[in-house]
Amino acid sequence: MQLLGLGQNAALVTDSGTPLISDPGYKLVRDLIDQGIEVESIPGPSAVISALVVSGLPTDKFSFLDFCHALKAIVELCCRNMALWMPR
Repeated sequence: MQLLGLGQNAALVTDSGTPLISDPGYKLVRDLIDQGIEVESIPGPSAVISALVVSGLPTDKFSFLDFCHALKAIVELCCRNMALWMPR
């Protein structure tokens, strides 16, 4: 992390699926974000997963509530409620 803070680049690569899904790597991303270090994801077939792994949110359990705009109020309510129990 010290090298990243000095402007160097690093990559997290795996040959067994998307890094940070079902592992505690989200804590590293969260710490990088907290330090103001930019985190990028090289998109795969799912935009939701790409967004999740660079968010700093826990990746071991999450819910995708659809892109449906008709449910906007319900999705916003669910997100507010989930924020109450999400670990930081």
